[in-house]
Amino acid sequence: MSEKNRVLAANSEFYQAFLDRDFDRMNDIWSQREDVTVIHPGYSLLHGRDSVLTSWRQILSSVHSPDIHCCNATAYINDSVAYVVCHETLSSNTLIATNIFIMEDDSWKLIHHQAGPAPELLDETPTGMPH
Repeated sequence: MSEKNRVLAANSEFYQAFLDRDFDRMNDIWSQREDVTVIHPGYSLLHGRDSVLTSWRQILSSVHSPDIHCCNATAYINDSVAYVVCHETLSSNTLIATNIFIMEDDSWKLIHHQAGPAPELLDETPTGMPH
């Protein structure tokens, strides 16, 4: 399996843990050694493994936790750091997300997740943007 496919598989595992409301899997996906951060939509930065995983425990145990599906995932790798940019689809909303991974013990581990409202997907490039 190529490294890009391994990163995309780690990204998929993150979203599957979310869908399954599986805190143990979510815990395993996050780095054990590096600083980790998360910015949930509409919230401030959470820093540190305890804060980040407490937020995930609350989200995954909530009856209001949405079903989120990842689509349009693209992986980028720079040595031992990789990131995935993707869309998260909810019942009536689309978010854009960035998930940053590091290589840890021969596995890609999450160190940052941020999601927020996605601009409307346009067929045209906005004025002033490079083509």
